[in-house]
Amino acid sequence: MSKHVFRFFASPTSAIQWTLDAEDAHHALKVLRLPAGETVEATDGKGNLIRGTLLPTGKESADITNISIIHTAHTAEPVAGSDTISRIQLELAVGALKPGDLDDVIPALVELGVNRISVFITEETGKNRIADKSVERWNRIIRTATKQSKRLWLPELATYDSINDWLDSLPKPSEILADNARWMFAEPEPDHGPDTEDRKTKSGFQAIQGFSIRGDGKSADWPLMLTGLVGSERGFSAKEVQAVLEQGFMPVSLGAHVLRARTAAIAAATMLAMAGHAGQ
Repeated sequence: MSKHVFRFFASPTSAIQWTLDAEDAHHALKVLRLPAGETVEATDGKGNLIRGTLLPTGKESADITNISIIHTAHTAEPVAGSDTISRIQLELAVGALKPGDLDDVIPALVELGVNRISVFITEETGKNRIADKSVERWNRIIRTATKQSKRLWLPELATYDSINDWLDSLPKPSEILADNARWMFAEPEPDHGPDTEDRKTKSGFQAIQGFSIRGDGKSADWPLMLTGLVGSERGFSAKEVQAVLEQGFMPVSLGAHVLRARTAAIAAATMLAMAGHAGQ
């Protein structure tokens, strides 16, 4: 049985040396107490992965020397147990949940392959749900989950003061390469949006089966972002639903049962991941 090799975040300082990030150096030297000469792996969070020898340079600083490159951002074939930049990227926007719930949800989103996690304030929640300390904690959780799940690309976290601010950050519906690349995981009331055939609520599996990309899939505009949206505990207001539908989102149901917001977020990420894999 091969010995476990710890993985850290680091940055290349030369062609033959990488330097561990301060937080990871502390973890390696003070928490794990790894000795000089230990074989370790490191990623820069941008698709590159190396293996080398740990060389402490201080009480809480360390380099990696004797480097061998395992994977680069431009490698065509993925290394076992990791990810490459794919043609379809995944974004999940989540209404700010009550304190602590996102701490449990975020690791699952990272493990499922979400590339961008957006958190927004809904009309039903207060701005104190996105505090600076919370954002710092969520970024630490993302880093830890990225290493644990052996991902090579560090997911991005973004926060917004309202759903409209988040919608304004998205490309216009006419600029994306798929007619059904935006899903709202909710079941709006009939009078919340236009009563048209292409806006009727679909089941998650119908959405996956119906996911398709325009053209030959070789556009220079790749990667395509497949975007999902799920509300907080109280869901969406009628005004929010209307704004979302006007931006080309397809209402998608997660089933017949009532889900807690944290469960809905993980289920939504699972649906996005399945669609993303199907569209590769």
